[in-house]
Amino acid sequence: MVGSVSSTSASQFTMGTMMGQQTVSFATNSNTQFVAMSGMSMMSNGMIVGVDATMQPDGLLLAQRVESMWGSSGGMMGGGIVGSLTGDPPTQLTMVANNGIGGGMMMSSISGMIAVNVSSSTPYTVDSDGVDLANLPFTPAFSSSTVAKGQRIDVVSGGGMMGGGGMGGGMMGGGSSSGTINASQVRLEQQGFHGTVSNYSANGSQATFTLTLPQDSAFASLTGTSTITVYKQNGTQMHGVSTIANGNRLEVRGLLFNDSGAYKLVPSWMVQ
Repeated sequence: MVGSVSSTSASQFTMGTMMGQQTVSFATNSNTQFVAMSGMSMMSNGMIVGVDATMQPDGLLLAQRVESMWGSSGGMMGGGIVGSLTGDPPTQLTMVANNGIGGGMMMSSISGMIAVNVSSSTPYTVDSDGVDLANLPFTPAFSSSTVAKGQRIDVVSGGGMMGGGGMGGGMMGGGSSSGTINASQVRLEQQGFHGTVSNYSANGSQATFTLTLPQDSAFASLTGTSTITVYKQNGTQMHGVSTIANGNRLEVRGLLFNDSGAYKLVPSWMVQ
């Protein structure tokens, strides 16, 4: 979950979010991993954080990983699927929003189209937590020259989202914008797909195969392609999948890269 911190104590914090339950409290302990911050002592109201947590038997959420995405109030974060790009390298992206928090972000922005202004100095990063990117037969790059339609991103800004013309045009990226973000960072995030396996080839604990998506899927409609090459890694978690064979239907989740125009996905997990 991503949200804006509203209160803190020695071992607990509460944040507001626009996804589902709007106020959520988390406990922390000595095993909680803090990223881009040394611990609870650096947390302050208005800070935007991303949290991975597990539900405890008593119903309390225990934070496993807490990442500072923006360290002070006044900023915002929006996440979604890239719908279009303007310029080469791009000076603006459009994003179909599926989450967000912070200045200018409203509930009506979720599922709407947001315009994202980027510049030559905007950093592009990869959230590789839980994804094994070692020893791949291609370079898993994400930059202004490789960002592509259909990728899931989070955008962080030091300022609030500026108003737009109302709800956007959905997945295809048409219509007016819900608002505009001046990006301080664009980060590649994990996303999920389901489809049918073909061209399966194994090499020890690694394997590659083609995942063919439904022709009427949103990804196929947006990008014009219904196939993705999947790279199973040693660290890929297999849930209910003992073997992979051509013709299997799988759900996979991981990082989607654009490698010279070809979509390549490195999964954190697969399920049948």
